[in-house]
Amino acid sequence: MESTPSAASHFAPRPKGSPTALAELLAAFREGARKVQARGLFGAARGYALIQLAEDSKRPLVCVEPDEEAAEALERDLRFFARDRAVVRIPGDEVLPYEGLTPDRFVAQQRLAALFRLHLGEQPIVVCSIKSVGRRVLPRAALDRRSLQISLEMEQDRDELARRLTAAGYARVPLVEDPGTFAIRGGVFDVWSPLDAQPARLEFFGDLVEKIRSFDPQTQRTSGDLKEISLCPAREIVLDEEGRRAAVATVRAAADAVETPSRQLRELIDDLSNLSQDDELFAAGLTAILPGFYPGGLSPLTEYLPKDAIWVLDDPLELERQWGDLWRALEDAFAEARKKGELALPPDQHFVHERDLRPTVEASPLLELSGLAVGTDAAVGTAEIDFELQPTRELRAEIQSHHGEDGALTPLVRRLESLRERGATAIVACHSSAQAERTRRLFLDRNLMAQIVPLQQAAFSPHIHAHLVVGEISAGFVDPHERFALYSDEDIFGPRAEVRRAPRKPRTFGPEGADFRDLKEGDLVVHVDHGIARYDGLTRLNVRGFAADFILLQFAGNDKLYLPVGRLRQIQKYAGGDPEKVRLDSLKSQTFQKRKARVKEELLRMAAELLDIYAARAAHQGYAYSPPDSMYRQFEADFEFEETPDQERAIYEVLADMQQRKPMDRLVCGDVGYGKTEVALRAAFKAVEDKKQVAVLVPTTVLAAQHFRTFSRRFAD
Repeated sequence: MESTPSAASHFAPRPKGSPTALAELLAAFREGARKVQARGLFGAARGYALIQLAEDSKRPLVCVEPDEEAAEALERDLRFFARDRAVVRIPGDEVLPYEGLTPDRFVAQQRLAALFRLHLGEQPIVVCSIKSVGRRVLPRAALDRRSLQISLEMEQDRDELARRLTAAGYARVPLVEDPGTFAIRGGVFDVWSPLDAQPARLEFFGDLVEKIRSFDPQTQRTSGDLKEISLCPAREIVLDEEGRRAAVATVRAAADAVETPSRQLRELIDDLSNLSQDDELFAAGLTAILPGFYPGGLSPLTEYLPKDAIWVLDDPLELERQWGDLWRALEDAFAEARKKGELALPPDQHFVHERDLRPTVEASPLLELSGLAVGTDAAVGTAEIDFELQPTRELRAEIQSHHGEDGALTPLVRRLESLRERGATAIVACHSSAQAERTRRLFLDRNLMAQIVPLQQAAFSPHIHAHLVVGEISAGFVDPHERFALYSDEDIFGPRAEVRRAPRKPRTFGPEGADFRDLKEGDLVVHVDHGIARYDGLTRLNVRGFAADFILLQFAGNDKLYLPVGRLRQIQKYAGGDPEKVRLDSLKSQTFQKRKARVKEELLRMAAELLDIYAARAAHQGYAYSPPDSMYRQFEADFEFEETPDQERAIYEVLADMQQRKPMDRLVCGDVGYGKTEVALRAAFKAVEDKKQVAVLVPTTVLAAQHFRTFSRRFAD
């Protein structure tokens, strides 16, 4: 039998760190320490320690990470352990204010929602990146003025409510499908606040709010009763009367700095005075002068942060480097904008410099997280604490390299058995309830007792090998002193694809959309609504005086479409026949729509013919495959994505067909990227497991190569 590291190795040799490191950390702040340096915390261990610190000190925390990715990871770890403790992440924009690109409005809405919660006096754990902690934000007075609350039985004029929502940056639409929008239909008033996961439906009797119910934006069906809703601002740039006046004054000053011609300046001021904030082309270039929309400018984020917070700096050396890089990028971009004659306000009006934030940090209790000890002497009054934790990431490599007859999960089985013998609590964090159930079945197939429980109930029991808790963590860890082991389901089944849970956006090609790295001038592309065009590169336009980048698409008859770069996913690189023989579509005709309708009709005719053929096969007897077993369940659990309800149904029905004694007669339909290949993979695995061969027929060599790579990867273990 090959030797595999067992859980025993996690408790020997004796760790170098302190066996009471966590207790020392809590005691240090309890005794009034101004600065503590903690080394050896990583992955989910950071969330575990910080939640303990927040609960023990009864103080809020402000955690600063080097970048957005690290901030998202810490947020997941904190939420896993948080119980009832609120965790608020303040996101930063991906683009700088001088790049002429419209920032993601959903990111702005998340930021405004976080500010609203802090404005109300909540004492959460705040998570920021360098970009978000340094970015200046909406003044508290402006946020308060543009927020409102609606409750049952209150008197509220609907026209006045619509006016106030428009002043807060909400857009009036026919149907509410996105945060930051509202719709009016008779006595029903729908609105989606960025604070909430679902929109709300207000039903009026005259001016009396009679009912408030949440509803599903996809089906428009109500799902629950509410007593009240809070509505925070939906935009940072709002062209109300005060904002217009301040913006006009700002534009005059900025125009003088770059010597803007008088005629152009008058046009700009007219636009600022008259145009709607919903004019996307106009709004695309306003980011560079955003501070000018508020008398006195934007405010530092510290105005919202709890005054008694403990500041947590993750890797101070990297934070300092990232802050320096950010400030240099801001100064270079501002200088370039000024050189081009674009209207822009200097970096210190958009961001806070590190030297201005430092006094706030130094006046607060400070926890520095670092993986390395730098230097030999600690500052006077600084407590140093070393954690000795073991990572769990090597488990996946052991599973992949194990080829014994006892199964690939043998390394995990040995660890869990050894942990139980030593009285240690083992937890597996599963990203969904479906994954937790699959993992439980896999464990039971190997005589391992596992139960799905909330984190609070995951206590050691001699009868339980592992507790399965639904939640996400960045990385697992083993604490030999506390006899506690936390694994991620990715440690067992491998990394899964990242799925951004974003609200519904305009129709696009999704992940199959174009990428700037793949496009060259002259390439053919397909627009989701207008058809085939030629990509003529990026162009910068001064739209009513403000510079922004657009994608130039050339259609037939010299028709041109300027597409904002934020809508890049609405085009897809053409992958059909010879580009030289392809005719471009026209914006003036309906050729593309007619062609799509004709293809759809031909496909339906083909499907009908196939149904006739398959109906004749139903009389023949086939082979009945065996039901799914433990090997199939492991293959199922290795899938890196979360199955959609329709995908789960298709897989279940295909497997049920295979277990019947008649030839399968099933057509699986779905758009690109909807998971049809995984349905075929599950069926292929079951066929091979029953010692049958599988043939995969595809229409092109390219698709054959793609499926070869997919099948090779999924069947690698």
